Amino acid sequence: NDPRNNNIGNPNLRPEFTNSYEAGYLHYFASGSILSSIYYRQTSGVIEELTLPSQDGTTIEYPVNLSSRNSYGLEFNFNYDFFKWWDINANANFYRSMTNGEYEGVEYDNDTYTWSSQTNTTLDIGESVQVQLSFDYIAPRNTTQGRRLARYSLDLAASLDVFNNKGTFTLTGRDIFNTRRRRSIIDQPTYYEESDFQWRQRRRIVLSFNYRLNE
Repeated sequence: NDPRNNNIGNPNLRPEFTNSYEAGYLHYFASGSILSSIYYRQTSGVIEELTLPSQDGTTIEYPVNLSSRNSYGLEFNFNYDFFKWWDINANANFYRSMTNGEYEGVEYDNDTYTWSSQTNTTLDIGESVQVQLSFDYIAPRNTTQGRRLARYSLDLAASLDVFNNKGTFTLTGRDIFNTRRRRSIIDQPTYYEESDFQWRQRRRIVLSFNYRLNE
């Protein structure tokens, strides 16, 4: 909590139920594979976090059950070994989501086209050093109350084997460019809000050492 925004629970919350249908095709290459799939999901009792103003000028954020959500999309998973020392694994999800619901006489409908992706690549440098890079991206999308802006981040890690491969130094950098934050806009007839939220110490560098006594 903070003095102006309160987040509370909802003891009357009911579970969501989803019917999911999916068809996919997997194709192998000499050094990798690609999986493409199409899906449709129908959800009832959709749980949605609503932010509503209260009479004292503060806001209350809490989960409620809306009516339904229908979504369909295309998903791709790709992995490939370009060389013995370099491989990549990536996935992308393109979809449309349609939400219909009502709470306390107010309609909260949403129709959005959006996508997300994740890429991981690993490089082996010699026999003792390995470097891994990971990039996540979530595109902007409409919500039942406004819009959520893009979110992206980059993680980087490197490891070094020492003492005849019995020990390993690992250096990890999380959220290298300090961009992993949740940005959203609430645009309602009686309330407007822009927020930029980020966990403290999200960007950090960690150095660790492991030593294996035996196999």
